[in-house]
Amino acid sequence: MRKEAILLTQYERYGVLRREDFLQYFIDEELEVNLSLVGRYNEWLAEQGDAGFTADWEELVKQLDPVEAVRATYYGRFSMGDDWFTFDGYQNIESYTDRRLVKEMKGNTDFLSWLIEKDDLIDWEKADRIIEEANELVKEGY
Repeated sequence: MRKEAILLTQYERYGVLRREDFLQYFIDEELEVNLSLVGRYNEWLAEQGDAGFTADWEELVKQLDPVEAVRATYYGRFSMGDDWFTFDGYQNIESYTDRRLVKEMKGNTDFLSWLIEKDDLIDWEKADRIIEEANELVKEGY
């Protein structure tokens, strides 16, 4: 627990550490974001009313008539060689590499906060003890 408390001290901004700081620490240091989370990301996107990602671009094209499919790929950020496909906000097809999609998920703190809460990934009793210890370290000048 001491190691986590020491790492948490770097998130101190106002002389005290709070749960929000622990959440950011957890996202940065503990949470592994990879392609295995695409399904959960799609679930979160659906709750937001946004289109999810698919690895099969033909699945997206089948939803459109041929002229719309051409338009959606022409005006979208689309590359047939990419790994993932979705509709952007203008109904154009946008493609993502694995790396770009993982980067997007990592950068989406709303999604990550939702995931942590939904999957109960933080033991808040333990986290509160770590926060207390980190606050003691901050008082000592860490």
